[in-house]
Amino acid sequence: MAKLGELSAAVGGKLLGPPGTDITGVSSLLEAGSGDLAPVDTDKYLGLARDSKAAAFIVDGRIDAGFRRPHIRVAYPLVALNRIIEILGLSRQRPAPGIHLTALVHATAVLAPDVSVGPYCVVAAGVRIGRASALASHVHVEKGVAIGEECEVAPGAVLCEGVTLMNRVRIGAHAVLGRPGFGYVPGPEGPVHLHHVGRVLLEDDVHIGAGSAVDRARYGVTRLSRHVKLDNLVQVGHNCVIGERSMLCGQVGVAGSVRIGIDCLVGGQAGIADHTVIGDRVRVGAQSGVFGVVEADQDLFGTPARARRAAMREQIALRRLAEKDGAAGDSDAP
Repeated sequence: MAKLGELSAAVGGKLLGPPGTDITGVSSLLEAGSGDLAPVDTDKYLGLARDSKAAAFIVDGRIDAGFRRPHIRVAYPLVALNRIIEILGLSRQRPAPGIHLTALVHATAVLAPDVSVGPYCVVAAGVRIGRASALASHVHVEKGVAIGEECEVAPGAVLCEGVTLMNRVRIGAHAVLGRPGFGYVPGPEGPVHLHHVGRVLLEDDVHIGAGSAVDRARYGVTRLSRHVKLDNLVQVGHNCVIGERSMLCGQVGVAGSVRIGIDCLVGGQAGIADHTVIGDRVRVGAQSGVFGVVEADQDLFGTPARARRAAMREQIALRRLAEKDGAAGDSDAP
């Protein structure tokens, strides 16, 4: 439990209401109870907020100040709510340091004193793990992998040879990093898989979702730059480079040697063909197919992906044409 005034000070907010209000939890506007703090991050939720049973709210500072119920005004309410969740002790706690008795850690691995290694983990020769990092159960770390500080690796993840995680990287359950890419050439007896001898580099604050895969480079590096976020079940092929703060939603497939710029957003189930180059701040709609060179600041949709407005006009025109043809067909019926 914490006082509303204490929480406001902790997030640098402006408080409206009694600072001594007790806050015991956080919840949505619809489900909040008398001890809860609830977020109002857009003015379209003001009606719900007025009817909510929450004790107080954390409100986007740009919203009309006429909202009079007890609240904290901040620039980024959902980010501030993260901090409040931590203060209230509601966030997932880091496991205690130590190596579980069932874990296998090679004698040449170098682990910081406060690292946590969970049950049935395998940490191979030459691995380095930095301060305050944690491996959950059944994590497999192959030889020579480097893991930085404050990293978290969820159960069942596999980090293969050639992988480097920098600091505060989070790897989801059963993700696989650094397996050879899908590289085949014709041979005398059928397809021959090419050796991949490059690396995978995940820079600071990269997050990888559950069941995702990031392939090892053929040569050189597959690089996910700072603050890149992959949702669950995302495939990133060999030698891809993804720019800072870009986000790929669930089931996106990225073929080999793709370049994605900074601040891009790729919608779920989109596919990006090999050697595609996508500029900065591009938005790709769900289930789109992208190839070639995409200039910066585009909003794309469809297969092949094209400007969203043009794609939508085409969809409307096709639907009208189908409706017209259907009506004409009905009129010809006996």
